[in-house]
Amino acid sequence: NGSVFVQYSTTMPSTLAVLVTYDYGATFFKTFGHTLPLLLMSFIDFFDCASYMRFFLHMMSIFLFYACSTFMYYSSDHWSLIGCLIGAFGCSTLFAPCASHTGPDYAGHYKAIAETIIAMMLKMCVSYLLAPQEPRDLAIQKLRTAFDETEEAVKCFFEGVVGEDDDKIGLAASVKRVKVALGECASLAPKCDPMVQMVPGTRTAFKKPLFDFSVDQMRLVLGDLEMLLLAMHGHQVEHTWESHTSKERLVEEAAKKRKAELKSDAQEQRIHDLMQRQPSWAQVTGDVKETTRNVFGVCYAVLQHATEESLGASEVKALRGMSNLTKLDGLEEFYQQLSAEGMKTVKENQAIFDDKCIVTHLRRTRIGVVANALSLLTQHCAAISAKCFEHMLYF
Repeated sequence: NGSVFVQYSTTMPSTLAVLVTYDYGATFFKTFGHTLPLLLMSFIDFFDCASYMRFFLHMMSIFLFYACSTFMYYSSDHWSLIGCLIGAFGCSTLFAPCASHTGPDYAGHYKAIAETIIAMMLKMCVSYLLAPQEPRDLAIQKLRTAFDETEEAVKCFFEGVVGEDDDKIGLAASVKRVKVALGECASLAPKCDPMVQMVPGTRTAFKKPLFDFSVDQMRLVLGDLEMLLLAMHGHQVEHTWESHTSKERLVEEAAKKRKAELKSDAQEQRIHDLMQRQPSWAQVTGDVKETTRNVFGVCYAVLQHATEESLGASEVKALRGMSNLTKLDGLEEFYQQLSAEGMKTVKENQAIFDDKCIVTHLRRTRIGVVANALSLLTQHCAAISAKCFEHMLYF
């Protein structure tokens, strides 16, 4: 009889049923929306149902509670969902009908509050014990996936494997997976903020500024990879026809499209062979691969580091041994060698006039786009390494 648990009471089961959700780290704020109305109603129930004071207090409580929750929902980018859930959880309690009684039921209200708080703590403990990972670990894994797919995209480009979006391997497929991984990183980033963590535990605070900066730079790297893809595929012009187009016209257009794809594949191979023939291309390849591998490795190691001990990762030692990260080695020599080979090709004036290619189809233009994209990719990766050293207090 002296326990806070009431036999056959639905308070704890109903509270747990509302709180059970597969989410990352927002349980406390959702349960706040269920606990606060109980506290308000416990105070309001001190007054009789026919009391004018109860009427005005109840009215003002409802108004202020939903004014705050809806204002949070409409004005906050990060806490909008939490504001909506707070308002939803408090609805049943605030609008409960008043039952006439001789006096306030102190014991009943205290037991309801205690059961709600115990249900909240029980849910939080079970979620912590059974959760697969914390939000910060999931976010780091998704960023690592973006790093790995970027390295795979760079590898496929230098091997001449471009492919299409529907392929399982190739530059195009890796670019698509990088885009998906960065989208998942952006969705997990707000839940990794140390400000929303009540008890940090034994690990140091998550380096969210570094994570956000890395995601932003990886978006720029994604743009560089898309430029590589565009340069290799070439600018494709697609025509659309009305729905009443004849079947013969559709077959003809499909045949033209297939012919253009075959021609594009041949052009991709010729461009790749032309770049690979230059002696400095091997230096460019090695520098890009080494930069991405070391920068991504040290960024992952710094984000994973969650103690006050020294960071002794091998990637940090390799990165400290590199110089001029923002400059792509061998790029100037590549330009010179490419120009020298182009001068050996003699073309008649009439052939030049008869050439119907536009500037975006020229090999020199497309190779220039490739070289610029590789240079920018190196610079964007170097910016990540500079940001990493700002968060490496012990190394």
